[in-house]
Amino acid sequence: MRSLQPRRRRYATVLGSLLGAALLLSTPACGLLGAESDQPSGPRPQVKRP
Repeated sequence: MRSLQPRRRRYATVLGSLLGAALLLSTPACGLLGAESDQPSGPRPQVKRP
């Protein structure tokens, strides 16, 4: 009878790699979802110095 340890280890490695790749790809995508920024979208007002 064959041992399942190498197969489980390979499965865990592949699963960990896929989860890591999904995390890396989803992190930058969070900024693309239209989050509001703190800066106004219109033109900047002119400040006159004395």
